[in-house]
Amino acid sequence: MRARGLLGLVVLAAYGAWIWWQDRSWMPSAGDVVPILVGLPLFVWMGGPWQWRPEAGKVSRVALVVAALGWVVGSATGISFGLALSFAALCWAWVGTMVEPGPGIRFRSLTLVVLAFPWVLQDLERVGWYFRLSGAAVSEAVFRVLGMSVSRSGVDLIVENLSMSVEAQCAGLNSLQAMLLAGVFLACRFFPEHRVFWWMLPACAAAAWAANTLRILLITVAALTFSPEFAMGTFHNSGGLVALLLSFGLAAGGMRLVLAILHRTARKQEAIA
Repeated sequence: MRARGLLGLVVLAAYGAWIWWQDRSWMPSAGDVVPILVGLPLFVWMGGPWQWRPEAGKVSRVALVVAALGWVVGSATGISFGLALSFAALCWAWVGTMVEPGPGIRFRSLTLVVLAFPWVLQDLERVGWYFRLSGAAVSEAVFRVLGMSVSRSGVDLIVENLSMSVEAQCAGLNSLQAMLLAGVFLACRFFPEHRVFWWMLPACAAAAWAANTLRILLITVAALTFSPEFAMGTFHNSGGLVALLLSFGLAAGGMRLVLAILHRTARKQEAIA
């Protein structure tokens, strides 16, 4: 690797470290948040093979403009997504300059780079509230269908005289980005070239919501079946991992189904032709 390319990597690494450090609100939830850094090596793996250019290529002006705008917006407003987008754009500019053109999936896998920074936790606090509220509403509906006595006020539930509250820890916001990262990784694997890839991104968010809602429901069932202490103890603490696995399973199952439909449609079109 030429000295210019190495210098670019050093600059990217320093910029990425600064983005993580400038807003440290993620630190109390570091165990859930830090694993999203795996998005960076996943980008490298998904984008391979990598071959260095014998001569440095032209720098993408579009990438530089996006990087500059992202930095300005992020720095001026405190919106971490802008900084994450800025880093991804700089990363793309460096790749275009130093690396030979590669597979098409390389650009799509930039979404993994954007998700390697904790902007979901920092920018989307309101989303956590709706996760809690909708989870409580779904739980209320399920228990009503089961014929149980239930009442709800916002995120507070009373089920069979047992009071439950969907607290901020149950919002799943700390692990939401890890769920999204897992879903995007699957989308890259299942749809490396098909445009349906972009439709899978909101589907990954939906799978994360469904998994977290099911987690809230299971915690309530555990409290009713065993005790509130059991539900809010080890069972609750392991809920993040359970939600992540559920989200991964839902996303994988849904994408396999979509892929099967696409293959079936393609075979029918070939038969007609």
